Amino acid sequence: MKRVFVLLLLLAVSLVSAQSWQTVSSVDGKFSVQMPNKPQTQTQNQSEQGITVKTTLYVAGSNGTNYVLSVSVLPSKQDATLVKNMMDGIKSGFVRQTSATVKSDKPYTVNGYAGRLITFTVPSGASGSLWMCNKVGRVYTLTVAKASGDYTAEQKKFHSSFKIKG
Repeated sequence: MKRVFVLLLLLAVSLVSAQSWQTVSSVDGKFSVQMPNKPQTQTQNQSEQGITVKTTLYVAGSNGTNYVLSVSVLPSKQDATLVKNMMDGIKSGFVRQTSATVKSDKPYTVNGYAGRLITFTVPSGASGSLWMCNKVGRVYTLTVAKASGDYTAEQKKFHSSFKIKG
């Protein structure tokens, strides 16, 4: 009986966990994504090649896993060099700030959006992935970091819910 109760409790927790994911959309309606709870948001301006780029971060966490979506709005006149430099800057900034070790950096497609997937570990033992793509004048970055264990199920859920509109 105790075993049945524990199984029911685990099932209830997983159902509550699954139901608590909510759709997060940008104010301008350019994207939507599922996150485990209401994210904290922060907007900052960054400089790349002398151009100021507005970036908004959406951060949520649940059960030892952090989920981050960042959206950087590019100037209307952009070139491939700016986008490449920006993506390289996102990667190097992330590695520097977190002391991450890059495990792989390869082309990767999420819901039809071609991008770049970087997998990493950090000194605390956490591991995860950072995916970037350039679409409709924006660089989108989805990051999943799990304190311990395999993060691929969380990555799959987060990535599969991501949609770009327009």
